[in-house]
Amino acid sequence: MRDKTIVVLGAAGGVGEGVVDELLRAGARVLAVSRTDAKLDQLADRLGRPGSLALIVGSVGSEEEASALLLSVRRSSPRIDGVVASIGSWWQGPPLVKTPLTDWNAVLAERLTSHFLAAKHFIPFLAETAPGGFYLSIGGSTAELPVPNSGPVSVASAAQVMLTKVLRAESRDSPVRIHELMIWTTIATRVHRGKVDPSWITPNDVGRHIIALMASEAAAREPIVHLRSRDAVGKVG
Repeated sequence: MRDKTIVVLGAAGGVGEGVVDELLRAGARVLAVSRTDAKLDQLADRLGRPGSLALIVGSVGSEEEASALLLSVRRSSPRIDGVVASIGSWWQGPPLVKTPLTDWNAVLAERLTSHFLAAKHFIPFLAETAPGGFYLSIGGSTAELPVPNSGPVSVASAAQVMLTKVLRAESRDSPVRIHELMIWTTIATRVHRGKVDPSWITPNDVGRHIIALMASEAAAREPIVHLRSRDAVGKVG
């Protein structure tokens, strides 16, 4: 990762912060993106404000916001070597047939449309500036395992898988590697407040697995990469 510049979308989130931390430990320069200054400042404080960490306020919540974010990234670095999209929060509510349309639209916008807009704006930038670069989104097992009362999350997760596969199919001649990391186990983020099962993985485990994936030529063949247990962290290809 040394001498590489990586953009992390959702960098101040529970998973994103672990990815940022591991990328920095591996020697990368990280452009950490979040929607608020306050969350980025807290992230920087937790990580000791290293010189290789750049903070960028931005969003991929709309076409205009995604365009503005890409411009901010270009200003910070004319070349990037990779993007990790850790986007989307959990949602729980009524069964699907009782879910208000406003909630449905909000979940799909946050967990699916945002991934579409991120890929739409950043994959061409990667292809332009860093042949051999990579684009990776983070998803979950809800794509295949329906979760009652979280139906919109499952639907969005399943669609995110197909989004990745279509992007990959349409980019066969592109120099950019495109993946989704589908995580099948609970991630012990800070919100769990110490109530952690030993079998759960940590946000830093996710970061280490992503770094191993980036370095693996064998893993390049598959658009969807599964991380099923803590024992599997770092084992790719």
